[in-house]
Amino acid sequence: MSGSPPEVEDWIRSAIIISPQDIWGNLVTMGLHELAARMTGLGIFDRRGDVLFFDTFESGLNKGNAVTDGTGAAVEISSYSARFGNYSLKLTAGSDGLRLAIYQYFLPYHIPSKFGLEASFAFDENAEYLEFGINLSDGVDYHTGTIRYDDDNNRVQYKDSTGTWQDLITGVSLGRGARNYHTLKMVVDLVNDKYHRVLLDKWSWTDGDLALVTGESVVTPIMYADVNLYGASGVNAVAYFDGVLITQNEPT
Repeated sequence: MSGSPPEVEDWIRSAIIISPQDIWGNLVTMGLHELAARMTGLGIFDRRGDVLFFDTFESGLNKGNAVTDGTGAAVEISSYSARFGNYSLKLTAGSDGLRLAIYQYFLPYHIPSKFGLEASFAFDENAEYLEFGINLSDGVDYHTGTIRYDDDNNRVQYKDSTGTWQDLITGVSLGRGARNYHTLKMVVDLVNDKYHRVLLDKWSWTDGDLALVTGESVVTPIMYADVNLYGASGVNAVAYFDGVLITQNEPT
């Protein structure tokens, strides 16, 4: 291609942004969704689904709820490590008891669809499990999907309909360190109560035929998502989370 970029119809101009030609003479176009993703710095991993909520922890811990158990357990903001901006969520698991630290996001009840939870995380050698969950109660039943990375056994697991952990992806070995970030995204189908898709760095799983945990609920209709750290006994494991996104209307 040579010369000036071709003229386009007005309706096309409203849907795409046209940049000058690249060094090979090709017309460069960028959709508005792509532009928004580049401007915010979020959604850089999977980019599917409509963003319902996001948190980069730049404004502190005012968007969620902290749960801890065990000596030394803590949930706090840290400037020591970050993936986006200057701060991250630092979870420190207790050295005894349940040895956990959890951060929860409560959201209004939404019409069920395929919901996604994406988060970037870094962890030390004492982190046994990093868990990610999407939960919804419609006032009659609860619907729960939970995924975890098992660092000791290099695998990703899901909690099946009986509440038992089952292997989903094996042979997953992630680098450790406070600034060595990885990204996980899980998608659950809350219409059909199925796990739909899981991505972790280069590893992926898609099936859509594994059942979520469900049961009777008397809780007022509500939805919440959470990121959790479970540590080894006798030490205080640490993990950092950043760029947490919750999505809805995820595609098939």
